[in-house]
Amino acid sequence: MKNLWYIKREDSSPALPASLCKEAAESGVSVRTFTGCEPVSACLSEGTTAEETLFLTDSPNFANIASRKHLPTVGYEHGGVRLSCPEIILSLRSLTLAECVSLYDSLTGRAPLYADDAFVFLPMDEETFVRYYDQFRDEPYFLTETDKQRGESSIRLLWENRRVLSALSEGFGPAKVFMKSDIAAADKTAEPIGYAAAFAEHFDGLEKPVLKIEYYIRPEFRGRHLAVPMVGSLLSALNQMLPGKPVYAKVHPENAPSLAVLDRLGFADVPSERAKEYRLKVARQPVHCKP
Repeated sequence: MKNLWYIKREDSSPALPASLCKEAAESGVSVRTFTGCEPVSACLSEGTTAEETLFLTDSPNFANIASRKHLPTVGYEHGGVRLSCPEIILSLRSLTLAECVSLYDSLTGRAPLYADDAFVFLPMDEETFVRYYDQFRDEPYFLTETDKQRGESSIRLLWENRRVLSALSEGFGPAKVFMKSDIAAADKTAEPIGYAAAFAEHFDGLEKPVLKIEYYIRPEFRGRHLAVPMVGSLLSALNQMLPGKPVYAKVHPENAPSLAVLDRLGFADVPSERAKEYRLKVARQPVHCKP
């Protein structure tokens, strides 16, 4: 976060805490204050960049504008006015810069879904998933032949399906996975090493849907022994979220590298009448392996 824009409903709205403004100045964060929607709307209409900006407001009108424009906006309430912001803070008076940064990260998908000493799992947005899908097509086992033929609109529906299924089943992701060393170095050119998700899926022979993991290592990061520790981290995350819940994986029977990864992590075969189409495996227990 590089900017904090404060949109007051009226002149009598509380001022930003002096301590927050001081923290921002010392950290190089620019703070701007507007009264009413018109000045800030004019700035946005003129093309003034709103990148890396957190918006703070007590104005219902601006909250509605922010919602339509998908701006990371935090509201605070006083005088009984109701806002439509996705996040509401209780006290403006005690707000700190660290809290603002945390709120910004949460609203922009920069807050990790999970992190350990080796990997950071960040939420994957729709555009990134669509871009990755072209790489998925080139993999011999990752997609079915039908999925390989999907057009862009169908890919976007698939992403929404993954996202919704994950949320409904208390799953995970979709996530893009980074090496923690790259994130810690604040390397803005750092590239994710892969993709991971977990969501409910029904398999023949099982009475009800089960939690299935899905993972992918990008070609340029293969050969570095990252798959086992990355999937191990994913299992650790799921064990924290859903202790004791069985975790399954579905693998093409000829996908020897992926089968080897799951074997290293202690997955066991689940008998299936469709074993010629796919191998269904279940984790005996969560395992975490360092790269």
